[in-house]
Parts: sequence; structure tokens; C-alpha cells
Amino acid sequence: MRISPQRHTLAVLRNISGLTQKEMASILECSTPTVQAIELGKLNLSDKLAGLVSHKTGINLAWLLTNDVTQPPVDVDGEPYTKALFEDYQALGLQQKHPDLGALQALHSLTMNIRRLCAIQFRAYKNDDSALCAYKLAKAFDDLEKHFGVTEEDRTAVKMPESDKIAAEIKKIPQLASGYLLEGFLTSMRLESEKKQKKNKYPFTKSGEYVWTNDGQIRYTPEREPQKTAVAPASKRKKK
Repeated sequence: MRISPQRHTLAVLRNISGLTQKEMASILECSTPTVQAIELGKLNLSDKLAGLVSHKTGINLAWLLTNDVTQPPVDVDGEPYTKALFEDYQALGLQQKHPDLGALQALHSLTMNIRRLCAIQFRAYKNDDSALCAYKLAKAFDDLEKHFGVTEEDRTAVKMPESDKIAAEIKKIPQLASGYLLEGFLTSMRLESEKKQKKNKYPFTKSGEYVWTNDGQIRYTPEREPQKTAVAPASKRKKK
């Protein structure tokens, strides 16, 4: 099999993980020629595939997409990436498909990004750039909605219940706004999670540790079973 030079971060990741191009393609559910072309620089790594790489291996998405092989690889929490971490993500296996983990990811990402949005709006206000900030945010959201295919049904699902009545209450007490805005989102997330639970074929089987990252992702390391020390048969034990 042709070995591509490590001119792409995907090749660096694959080398650390100890995978062949065929094995990496299997994990990413794509063809081997696709992996080869990306590593050789003949094909750009798409944002969607890069996100899948990060999800399946625990590699930092920004490091992967920046594609600077002179920079040491880091995990989703910014720590040095190791083969042991890759093995943890593989041990997680089917558990990654559990809908509860996806719901936690969505809620954590929302929390982190609301905080970042508040900081952006605050800085724009301090710099008297509120109008420009509003324009850039709207444009960014337009691009994101187009990328993920947001529909009118999605907007309706996360809409505040009894919006007219709530709008009147918010006018009286503005502090209630953030709570009401989240109510529709949380309700829609719960209903969607219940649907996924019914179809779920991948229940959690082991406990583990969650790490909440600064970029709105979750790193979940499954608990490994302690390795048993092999005991030599009595017949082969040395006599004292």
C-alpha cells in the first residue's frame, strides 16, 4: 500500500494512532482513496469529515483543520495527543452513539457559546460597535443555518411556549428573558432525546469520566477494566 508523507495533520494523527489508511477510512466510514488523497494534499479535508475525525479520535478540531504539521497534535482539551487517548475513544465505541451523550454535548456547547456571545456583545458595546456586531452575528448565523440545514420546523420546535403571554411578562420583568428563551430549547431537546432513546441500540455499559472543554465539546473517557495478571500453571512454576 502506498504510504503518504506526513504533509497533512490527518497523516500525523494516523501515525500516532498506529492505523493504516484502510483502518482510518473504516473508522471514518469513507473510502481509502479519500484518506490517501487528503494526506497527499490532493483533496481538502471538509469541515464535516474533520468533525467526524475529532469525534471518533478525540483530536483537537482546530489543530486538524489548521493543517500545520509543525505544531504538536493536541486533544480536544488542548493536552498532548497520545495513542492511549485514541484507544480510549475506540474503547468508548458504541457508547458514543448514545443519545444522552449527544444531548449533553448540545447543552454544553450552548452554555459555552452563550457565554462567548455575551462577551462579544459586551466588548462591541464598550467599543461603540453594537451595530457592526449585530450584522456580523446575523451573517454568521445565516451561514451556520445554511450549513446545518435548519428548517422552519426547527425554529418552531425551540420557540417559547405561549410566546405572546410570555412577551408581556418579560416587558414587566426583563430578567425573565433568558429563562424563557431556554425553555423552548430544553423542551425540544427532551422530546428529541426520548425519540432517540426508543431507537437506541447502544446503552451505556461502563462508567467513565467527562471532561468539559473550553470550545464547547465533551471528552468522555470510559472506565477501563483492570488487567488481570496471568498466573503460570502449577506444573510450570519453579520449585524452591
